[in-house]
Amino acid sequence: MSLSNNSNTISERDTFLNRMGRMGNKIFLSPYFFAFLFCVSAVITICDWEVKGAIIFVGIISIALVFCEDILATTLPFLLLCVFVTKCYNSFDTFIKFAWMAAPAIFGLLFHFIVYHKKIRIGSTFPGLIAVSVAVLVGGIGTISKADYFRGVTLYYMIFLGLGMVVAYILLKSQMCAPRDYDVREKFITMLYIMGMLAVVMVAVILYKERAVMLEKKTLPDFQSSNNLSTILMFAMPCPFYFIAKKRFKIIHVLAALLIPTTIVMTGSRGGFVFGIIEFFICLIIFSVFDKKRRWFYVGFTVAVIIVAVIWGEKILLFATNHTFDNLISTDEARSGLIGRAIDGFKQNPIFGHGLGHTGNTDLYSPVKGAMPWYHMLIPQIFGSMGIVGILAYTYQLFLRGHAITIQFMRDDKLIACTVAMIYIGILLMSLVNPGLFCPLPYSLITVIMFSLIDTDTCFGNFARKKS
Repeated sequence: MSLSNNSNTISERDTFLNRMGRMGNKIFLSPYFFAFLFCVSAVITICDWEVKGAIIFVGIISIALVFCEDILATTLPFLLLCVFVTKCYNSFDTFIKFAWMAAPAIFGLLFHFIVYHKKIRIGSTFPGLIAVSVAVLVGGIGTISKADYFRGVTLYYMIFLGLGMVVAYILLKSQMCAPRDYDVREKFITMLYIMGMLAVVMVAVILYKERAVMLEKKTLPDFQSSNNLSTILMFAMPCPFYFIAKKRFKIIHVLAALLIPTTIVMTGSRGGFVFGIIEFFICLIIFSVFDKKRRWFYVGFTVAVIIVAVIWGEKILLFATNHTFDNLISTDEARSGLIGRAIDGFKQNPIFGHGLGHTGNTDLYSPVKGAMPWYHMLIPQIFGSMGIVGILAYTYQLFLRGHAITIQFMRDDKLIACTVAMIYIGILLMSLVNPGLFCPLPYSLITVIMFSLIDTDTCFGNFARKKS
């Protein structure tokens, strides 16, 4: 009798938890809650409450993990958190005091993946993550010192760029495969869109507060978060084009499509200026193929940008970056020296490179506390830190991700596939001159989430669609 009662209790508890999770989904994934999160984030940015905001948003994420069955409910708070904390440059000592906030987040993660567990699924891009995981772990074997290899910051990046992304993929892919009453891919694109608009607000706030400097020096102020904000905006740039091409030709999306690249220029980031314009042109070309009825819109956009670039291009560049086209890339800056060091590392250890934690370049680039001595360039970082093993691993990952996009294009949703391709091209371009994809949080994780939504597996064709 007691056994039967216990069984009934467990059944009732499961039913209650499932109902709670579904109710949480409706709240946390509603457009009203998205608007609320955006407004709160904007207030945090305007008032310089980044530390308080981080505590609030970690709390929101922890609550969503417990009360929402859908893991995607945690995504927008995470993305917005990552935007406004970019202002907290060199703030390791500030945030380490709040390490205790990890406790509720860890509890939430454990609760979510135990209570709302789903069948494990593996998609086509998973082997690429395994290959990269191996490459970052074996990088530097034979040359890197024990002290460099086992430094806390080195272990953090090796674990989270490798095994951490593998685990994240397994957990997220399994959750993303669950049938929903909405298109999960479009919802994720919406979240990236909102993330980008917060970055627009943040840049506007920074420029407003520095307006006196701008008026005096006739150039944009230099601020530490410019490259990070440019990277975030390049993630978001294709999103308004997606909604324009989805026959939702609303003025708000047109304005956003103009505002995002304009804001990238206004960050003053040279990498953002060059690669943001490239991504913008690619978006105009690619999306014009899908939106034939509005091809005039894309052609007009393109012509307008070309006219502006020809007439005022150098003046805009000088105002935004304090550089001209002649000295946009200087041979005497640190990156030139770092390329030479990467080549030296490859020559000394062509199989495994110098290792991610190699500190021999700190005379050229001294990282802030809690950061790595990066090469600040994707390609030298790969061959200099991981040698041939790294080249093969990252090439394999690139191939698998490209193949996943191609399969999505051929079999399912061409517009989704092209949007993902544009987003991925954007982060790859920005990573050519910044750490980019070598930052586990948020850039590498965002990319893993994105590909977990589109790569093929046994649930292909239904995991991202609405319930029938």
